[in-house]
Amino acid sequence: QMIKQLLLLSIICLQAVQLLSCKEATDFLIASKDTTANYNQVWAMTIHRTKDCKLYITDMSVIAEDSFQTPSELVYNPQTRAIYMIEGMAYSGAVVKEYKVLYDKKTNKISTNGSQVIYEGVNPTSLQVDKFGNLYVLDQGMAFIGRYAKSDLKKNKRTFRILYTHNGTDSMRGPTSIYIDKKNEFLYWTNHYGG
Repeated sequence: QMIKQLLLLSIICLQAVQLLSCKEATDFLIASKDTTANYNQVWAMTIHRTKDCKLYITDMSVIAEDSFQTPSELVYNPQTRAIYMIEGMAYSGAVVKEYKVLYDKKTNKISTNGSQVIYEGVNPTSLQVDKFGNLYVLDQGMAFIGRYAKSDLKKNKRTFRILYTHNGTDSMRGPTSIYIDKKNEFLYWTNHYGG
């Protein structure tokens, strides 16, 4: 129920935005659904905006269903048309998986084409995407934040660049989550130890 409310709120926001710009575009709203103890379904809704400012919205439907093992975070990257999900037990084989999102214009249906592991670390805990389509991964176990460039993600190249790491100072101590201020292009993180 909460997911539907959030999606409806997002639609209202999109309606406000489309009054300012009436360029034709197709947007996706993607969320995970909690069934039993795990998030084992990914749901999506399609919003198509026409040149004359009309919106066409599809119902929520399942686009990915898997036997997810303790997933903890999900983000959607509109520039690479992919979902990224952290899956696995902390300090015991946690990975980041990529699900390519496929859109059929004829049927207006969304689906995914399987998944592939793009990051294997000690304990990835948080994901973010910036306005340029770059993907950021925070690994608490390794105490660093790294980035996959959008160009590499599109080419299926897995070049992981470490941006911030624990260097003996108090700036990064057991980082747990990250946030990107897309307007000002700032990256923030929270520490588990020492605030």
